[in-house]
Amino acid sequence: MMAVGSDPVQIRVQLSAWWTPGVFVGHQVYYDMLKNEFLPAHPEIEIQHTYIPFAEIIPTILRGALVQDLPDVMYIDNPDVMYLAQAGALRDLTPWIEEWGQWEDFFVGSRYATTMNGRVYAVQYGTNNLALFYNKDYFELAGIKTPPQTWDELVETCRILAAKLPPGVYPFGVSAIDSDEGAWQFLAFLWSNGGSLLELDQPPAIEALRLWVDLVKNGFMPKDVVMWTQTMDLMEQFAAGRIAMMINGCWILPDLKARKINYGISYVPVPKAGLKPIVAIGGETFAISPFSPEDKARAAWEFIKFLTDAKNMARLCAALGYVPVRYSAVPLTLALNPELEVFAKQAETALPRPAMGGELKYPEVSAIMRRYVQKALVGDMTPEAAFTTAAKEIRALFTEDEYNKYAAQARELLAKVRGGK
Repeated sequence: MMAVGSDPVQIRVQLSAWWTPGVFVGHQVYYDMLKNEFLPAHPEIEIQHTYIPFAEIIPTILRGALVQDLPDVMYIDNPDVMYLAQAGALRDLTPWIEEWGQWEDFFVGSRYATTMNGRVYAVQYGTNNLALFYNKDYFELAGIKTPPQTWDELVETCRILAAKLPPGVYPFGVSAIDSDEGAWQFLAFLWSNGGSLLELDQPPAIEALRLWVDLVKNGFMPKDVVMWTQTMDLMEQFAAGRIAMMINGCWILPDLKARKINYGISYVPVPKAGLKPIVAIGGETFAISPFSPEDKARAAWEFIKFLTDAKNMARLCAALGYVPVRYSAVPLTLALNPELEVFAKQAETALPRPAMGGELKYPEVSAIMRRYVQKALVGDMTPEAAFTTAAKEIRALFTEDEYNKYAAQARELLAKVRGGK
C-alpha cells in the first residue's frame, strides 16, 4: 500500500500505435483491466502511455539507450529481444523471474525467444501465428467444400476459384512486403517444407519460393503482395472481397468479426499430407528499462506480472485474437474464443526466428531473404537464382564456425518439431 502522504510512482509505458484507444476494438479490454483492476489494487502506481509506430520502436529505443532515457515499460517484438539486450537497452529480469516462480508455465519457445545467455530480458503477454483464412461465400460459389490442406490442394483450389470468382478478385494473397512481416509469412512455407534460413540454396527452400512464384505467374496471386502489409493491406483486401483466401494472423479476428465477414480458418497448407505446419512464434513482449530507478522498475514489474497472470493473459489474448504463452492459460482463452484453436495448436510447434536464423544476425538474414523473395515474385530472378544468391550473401555474414553452429542449431530445432514421418 502507498504510504500516507507519499506521491504515487508514475511509470511510462510505451506501446505501438496499434494500441492507441479506438484503433482496434480488442485493445479496449486492456484499458478496462487497468482501470477496473490493476490501478485500484495498486494506488501507489500511475501509468502514462505513449504510442509510436511499430516500425519506429527499435530506433526509438536505441536512441533512448544512448542517453539513458527510456520508458519504464517497453513493448518489443520478440525477435528484437536478443538484439536490444545485447545493446544494453533491457533490464535483466532473471532475479524477479526466479522469485516469481511461474516461468515453467510459459511455452518453451516463448522462454527461448526472451532469453539470451541464460538471462531473461522480457516476458511475452501472448503470441500469434499465421493460418489460412478463406471466404466461405466464394467457396460456396465455386462449389468448394473444404479448405486446402496441402500445397497441391492450394493450387487446385486457386484454379477452381479463378474460374468462378468475379473479375478483379484473386484466389489467394500473402504479405511479401520488404519488412519482417514478409519474412515471417514466407517462413511458414519454408519451415513446413523442411527448409532453413541459413540454407536457402537447398531444394526445400527453393521449392517454397517456387510455390509463391507460380501462384503469381498463374494469376492466382497479385504481384502487389510485395507491397502489402498484413493488417492494413492484406486484411483490407480480404475484407473488401478482393481476395478469396489469405495467410494472416490471429490478431485480425476481432476486426473480421466486427465487419461480419463470412470467413473460415484452417491450418497453413503443408507440402504433403501428414506434415505439421511449422510457423514462426509471433507476438510482442514487455521489457523494463535498465535506467529506471528501483521504485519505477519494481512498479513496472508489478504491471508486467499483472498482464501475464494466467487468468489476465487469457482474457487479454481472447480479446486481442492472441494465443496465450502459458500452458495454464490456453484452455481459459479457448473457452472465451474458440476460433483461436487452430492458432493454439500451431503454437505448440512454432519456432523463434532469431534461433532459426543466426540469432543476433537474424535481422540481416531476414532482410536478405525477403529482398530475394521479392525479386523472384516480380520476375527479376528465378527462384533458383534468387535463393542461390541470397544464400551466398547470408553465409558471408558469419565466420565458418559461426555459420556451422547456427545452421546446425536451426536443423536441430526444426527436427524437434517437424512431423511427417
